[in-house]
Order: sequence, then structure tokens, then C-alpha cells
Amino acid sequence: MKKSKKSIQAMLEAMKKGNERQATNKIISYALQKLNSEEYECDYEAVYTADKKTLVFLFGKQSAFAVPEGVETVEERAGYRNLVIAKVTFPASMKEIRRDAFYDCDTLTELTIPAGVERIENYAFGDCDGLKVVRFLGTPKHLGRHAFESCDHLHEIIVPADSVKKFVKALHLNDENADLVIPDSESTPKKAENKDKAKDKIKNKKEKASKKDDKEKKSSEKDKGKEKANDSNKDNPKTDSSKTSES
Repeated sequence: MKKSKKSIQAMLEAMKKGNERQATNKIISYALQKLNSEEYECDYEAVYTADKKTLVFLFGKQSAFAVPEGVETVEERAGYRNLVIAKVTFPASMKEIRRDAFYDCDTLTELTIPAGVERIENYAFGDCDGLKVVRFLGTPKHLGRHAFESCDHLHEIIVPADSVKKFVKALHLNDENADLVIPDSESTPKKAENKDKAKDKIKNKKEKASKKDDKEKKSSEKDKGKEKANDSNKDNPKTDSSKTSES
């Protein structure tokens, strides 16, 4: 639903007065400053730019939020200090998550970052105390070293197996915490390739075994044929006609 800048400002001001989302005046003021256009898209869960390609502000009234398909960018502080949200689902169209986008969202527990995301800036998910697992389906071109700063309970960053070193380097992890980054074999072509190789290997083994059985069967039949012929010769010995006539 299209909303004017004035009506959205009124909604945000009312939210500030009611202290919904437990937001500080600074956060609301920052959201108001970002509204530099005269028209926006608003569905009472979030505010977007008119073309609906950028998520500008998340109201934070629900514990789970799915960013609509078509949105490419999460603006700075769009979900800053949202103390309600536990799950955010990003669409395949997502390309960029900007600085402080979900900073200090303590109820957020896990994330899946789509393969199409190219850029995640510093502190995008910083200080999210409840965040435990992050799964990357691809490898961003830029990953801020502080993207997950001070996420004290984060114990798994699952990434494509061939990108582990890239993530360790991007996040500036040392030897002590490098094992935070875990390869996801299921998300890589290597796993499928290995499965295919294993299938081919089993198939080849079966074919070889089948050929061996056929060979042994033929050899056995040949031996039986020889034995039968020998037995037949014993039972019916040949007579020499010339010797018979002489006698």
C-alpha cells in the first residue's frame, strides 16, 4: 500500500510515543531522516522504498518476518534493536545487507543468507546475543570483518566447503576461533560429484562381477561338455575295421 512521507512519519511518531519496539528516540529519528522521498510502500509490518527494492524500516511487531521477494537491500538500521524478532527470512533477490541493519537484535537465533547476497557490511548482525547459527548458501563478494561482532553465542557459521578459507580471512578469525566456520558439504557441487562417482564405482563393480559370473558360467558349461564327451567315448569305444577284417 502506497503511503506518503507525512503519513509514515505520523505512524513512526506514534510508535515513538507508545514506545512500541522499545526503541530509543535516536533510532526513530534516524528512520525519519532516511525518508527522503515523498512516497513509500508500507504494509504495516515494514516500510519500503516506492519501488519496493529496499527495506527501510521494520516495525517489529512480529517474531518472524519474511522479507518479500523483489527486495534487494536492507537499509542501515532497518531492524536496529528489534527486541521481538526471532527469525528473518531473506528472499533470493536479496543482494545487500547494510551496516547495523539488525544490530542488537537479541531474540534473533539463526539466519540463512541466500546465495545471491553480494555484500554484508560491518555490524549488520552485530551484538545479537541470541544468534547461534548462520548458514551461507553462497559466498558474498564483500563480508565485513565485524558483520557478526560481539555475537557471544554464535558457534556455527556454515559455508560452502570450497569457501571456508575465504570466510576465515574475511572475518579475520585467528587459529583459536577459525573452527567457527564449518564447511557444509551438502551445499557444494563436490558432494553431488562424489555421490555420482560412488554410484559409478558401485555400477562398475556390479558390471565386473556380472561379467565374471558369466565367464565362470560359460567355463563351467564348457567343462561339463568335455566331461560328457569323455564319458560318451568310454561307453562307446571305437573299433578298428581293418583289424577286424584281418582276424
